[in-house]
Amino acid sequence: MSLATTSEAAAARTAQELAARTLKALTEPMDLRGAVVPGRASIGLAVSAEHGADGETLLREADLAMYRAKASGGSAVDVVRDVGTALSAQDRRPDRQLLRRALAAGEFVLHYEPIVEVHTEQLASIEALVRWAHPERGLLAPSEFLDGIEEAGLSVELGTYVLRTACAQLASWRRVIGAAAPPAINVNLSVRQLLDDALAPTVLEIPATTGIPARLLRLELPEVATMTHMRQARGALETLRAAGVAITLDDLGAGASSLSHLTQVTLDGIKIDRRFVNGMLEDDRDMVVVRMLLELAHAMRLAVTAEGIETAEQLAALRGIAGDRPSFLQGYLICRPMAAADLTLPWAAGVLDLDALRAEFAEASAVSPLGTGSAPSVTPSAASAPSSAPSVR
Repeated sequence: MSLATTSEAAAARTAQELAARTLKALTEPMDLRGAVVPGRASIGLAVSAEHGADGETLLREADLAMYRAKASGGSAVDVVRDVGTALSAQDRRPDRQLLRRALAAGEFVLHYEPIVEVHTEQLASIEALVRWAHPERGLLAPSEFLDGIEEAGLSVELGTYVLRTACAQLASWRRVIGAAAPPAINVNLSVRQLLDDALAPTVLEIPATTGIPARLLRLELPEVATMTHMRQARGALETLRAAGVAITLDDLGAGASSLSHLTQVTLDGIKIDRRFVNGMLEDDRDMVVVRMLLELAHAMRLAVTAEGIETAEQLAALRGIAGDRPSFLQGYLICRPMAAADLTLPWAAGVLDLDALRAEFAEASAVSPLGTGSAPSVTPSAASAPSSAPSVR
């Protein structure tokens, strides 16, 4: 929803009143053949003074506001004011230039977080996570710059850079340590990438040129993607799956992601959002959600990964829920995300020494919340490579 008017304050009031009524109507429970289904909606508003912004800019800002409303948990309204005035003239252009320079200068770097099997603790994959090595502010977490990347229209460019860098790193590990390299690599997609017409050819070109088989790549769909986004991207995702790329739904239960997403595209795996995992020992409702999603994933023959495992008690609970079924996990209990150079290589093609990792993590935690100081290393121990990995069909 976008409004341009001579009275920006009046427009904001009008828009918010309309949005509140619309949200109330859309979130009323619906009776579908006897089944009562709760409604959900997220609304983005963009408001500009007269001549402050063109229609395209207003629509883009309203779209971004809607994503933020979804990311906050949904059933919410997010408002952007002064579109096309102070924001456009003072903030957006410098941000775009700064971010483009950062991309060109290689300031965006990747950290890697291991994913292991719940019972055997075998290394099954590794997730590539982007950070900004800001020349003045130090290492920045994604929450501090991804909104700016989105607003600057650089999501596809950064996403492609991340994908190429991650695949090149996996190729390097495979050349140096062979079978001891991570069996697969997980890379996140943004909504803009998901909707890009060149998604499939771009993704398939990168493993080919970096020297890894496409079957080693797992793409994670963003939690803020809506059902409409999923339907639009279905053809490209099926093309990627046909080439061997696995597709995982990230953070199921967060943002806009819901069970209905499981029927919009063919998936290979799901990830359980960390907020449910973190709360499952304190809140019975979170435990029910984790148990339900594990059961659902196994019933649908999807690989399932629990995110955010931070304590031995959480690990024990997850093992109890999973039973003898193969499941996966990642989190600070195993290893915090870290730069490739900080990982001890070669890795074992198997079980991680969790006791050593936990001791080193306790020491590293006092250094930096982002792992910029000394970080725990993956300690080798003899074992066979895992026969299955997250998001593997």
